[in-house]
Amino acid sequence: MIKIICFTSRGRIDLEDELVFRFSKSLINQSKGSSHFLVGVITIGDFLEKKVSELFSQGEYPRALALDAVGTVAVEDFSREVRKLARQEVKEQGFKTSRHFSPGYGGWEISQQDIIFRTIPADNIGVRLTKGYMMLPQKSLSWAIGVGKEIFTSSEEDNNCENCQSKYCNYKL
Repeated sequence: MIKIICFTSRGRIDLEDELVFRFSKSLINQSKGSSHFLVGVITIGDFLEKKVSELFSQGEYPRALALDAVGTVAVEDFSREVRKLARQEVKEQGFKTSRHFSPGYGGWEISQQDIIFRTIPADNIGVRLTKGYMMLPQKSLSWAIGVGKEIFTSSEEDNNCENCQSKYCNYKL
C-alpha cells in the first residue's frame, strides 16, 4: 500500500516517497477519505500473446482474434478476482475501499503507470513497462484502489457508474 500524504488542488494526490498521482476531478472525488492506495499489477503471461502472433503469421486471423479476445477476458477476470481478495483483506482490517482505477482510463493519464511500477516489483511476475508506459506482456493490468476508514464513495462493485463522468461507456445503460 502507498500512504497518501495529502490531497492538493488541481488533481494531485501527494504520496509517500515524494510520488504524486494526478487524477481527474472525478477520480479525486472518488478517492476522498482514502488514507492509502492499494496498487497492483497482474498478468496472464506471454504464452497466449505468442500463440496469437503465431496464428496471425499463419494467416489464421479469425482464430488469432478469438484467442486474443479470450486473453482479454481472462486477464480482466483474473484482475477482478485479485481485487476482490485485496478488498476482502483490507475490509477485515476495518477499512473501506473505493472502486479501482487503471492508468489510461477515466481521466488517469497512462504515464501514471510509472508511479505504480515504482512502488511494486512487477518484474517479479515478468511484467515490465515500456518507455511509452505500456505493459509487457500485453495481457497485463494495473490498478489502484483507495483504502481508508472515511471513504465517501465506497464500492465493492468494479463498475459503479454513480460518479463516472464518461458519456460513452460500455457499462452505462
